[in-house]
Amino acid sequence: MSESAGGQSRQGQAAQINPHVWALPLTFFLTAPNGAAIPRLVHAYIVSGARERMLVDCGTAGSLPDVVAGIEAAGFAPERISRLLATHEHADHMGGALLLTRRYGWPVAAHTAAMRWLEDAELQRRERPLPNFDTLMAGSVTVERPLNEGDALDLGGCEARALHTPGHSAGSLSLVIQPDGVIISADALISAVAAPFYDDPAAVRASVEKLRRELASGGRMVSSHAATPSWVTGQALDDTLALVGRMEGAVRQAQAEVGAGDEDALTRRALDLAGWERQAVTPVTRITVRAHLAQL
Repeated sequence: MSESAGGQSRQGQAAQINPHVWALPLTFFLTAPNGAAIPRLVHAYIVSGARERMLVDCGTAGSLPDVVAGIEAAGFAPERISRLLATHEHADHMGGALLLTRRYGWPVAAHTAAMRWLEDAELQRRERPLPNFDTLMAGSVTVERPLNEGDALDLGGCEARALHTPGHSAGSLSLVIQPDGVIISADALISAVAAPFYDDPAAVRASVEKLRRELASGGRMVSSHAATPSWVTGQALDDTLALVGRMEGAVRQAQAEVGAGDEDALTRRALDLAGWERQAVTPVTRITVRAHLAQL
């Protein structure tokens, strides 16, 4: 999950960003260590071709009314959506999937590496615990269309090609929408969020270079947690690499200073050294630090 700075969205918002793609802003809430509810923003997307249309991500369990209203605001009937595609397995992007698939019968597509957590929400809760996970994730869903690198979904005059961009999660996908060249990068760009949440630093770097090649080929990119569905420049790729490098150096120094015996002390010191003094030590920040330790 990307616990990003986000704003409030109003029910029924939909922004058309090109002839085939609409962005739906969805507000959800995280529980802070002190119990406060913190609003966050994530975008779902509609991709529409001449024959089929699909929803990319769907927000949390509480997002269902906004998703339905957003689809209708874009001029579509939810019953005519042909597929729900997950950019990745986290609850802020797919927490409402069970509710929506039960209501509308949408088949789910996701990268094969995302299936483990999507099809077993309890396993995700245990391995990536969040204070309000059960309010974010309605439950498990079956992935009926597994996707791998290069797989394409033909919507009729419009194609969505899967680009495996792990790092933030093992099953993270970006989508390249052709003929438009729109790249839905989801959470692949760590610089687009407010803290360093990823589980494989080397994979983040490789995914950034993959996205850089797509941009060099004329693509234009959007990110799921930007304050508006705005275009992301190549600078965001450089910022991601700089952030991962800064965190790597901070973990290395923190390990030298405090050792690895007290994980919370090590994580706290690494966050401070990397410039995240106000970021709490949480399960997801621990995962980031563990990932760097494994690659030092």
